[in-house]
Amino acid sequence: MTEKISQTLTYFWASFVTFFGAFSINELGVLIGIVLGIASFIVNLLHKRRIAKAIEQNVKLAAFHEKLDQS
Repeated sequence: MTEKISQTLTYFWASFVTFFGAFSINELGVLIGIVLGIASFIVNLLHKRRIAKAIEQNVKLAAFHEKLDQS
């Protein structure tokens, strides 16, 4: 079983190195830039959703407090 895992890891790393060995340093820079750009977009999208949700909850809470104060 250990031999099978070792063999799989060896093939994975060999494939990984072969794949990235085919690119020049400029091409790798472009690929890394694209990945970081997509990751940044996703993080910003999630952050904006979290802020919008917090604002919505705050508005609901304020309306609830106003309703309590009027009673």
